[in-house]
Amino acid sequence: MNNKPILARKLKKKTFFERNFVNPDPLPDSVYHHQDGIWTYPKRDSIEKAQALANRTPEQVAYDIFVDKLGVEKEEMVLDDDIFDDFGADSLDQIELVMEFEKEFEKPLPDSLLTQMLSVRDFIEYFTKE
Repeated sequence: MNNKPILARKLKKKTFFERNFVNPDPLPDSVYHHQDGIWTYPKRDSIEKAQALANRTPEQVAYDIFVDKLGVEKEEMVLDDDIFDDFGADSLDQIELVMEFEKEFEKPLPDSLLTQMLSVRDFIEYFTKE
């Protein structure tokens, strides 16, 4: 029989807040999903999807914005396509595109250049250049 003394320690009972709202592990917040007051791990497919999105080139990001905002097919887009003539966009669509590009690339577009943003190439060249 083992003669080592058994160390008894009184376990502190966790409060409701600690059980439901405190992040239990020191991993970055981006790993967790917080919903209805409960921290959970995301599903594996959402982690893989996030990693794939993080590895996109700036051109792929730009094409994805055009596909999302204007509903055009990626395969049909050419760099010199005019957003008004070829995609049927209006000035409101142009502003929404600019706002999405500004958010995605974290680069503001001066109002004076708004009228020069007419083609897919214009957007990509402005927002991807350093």
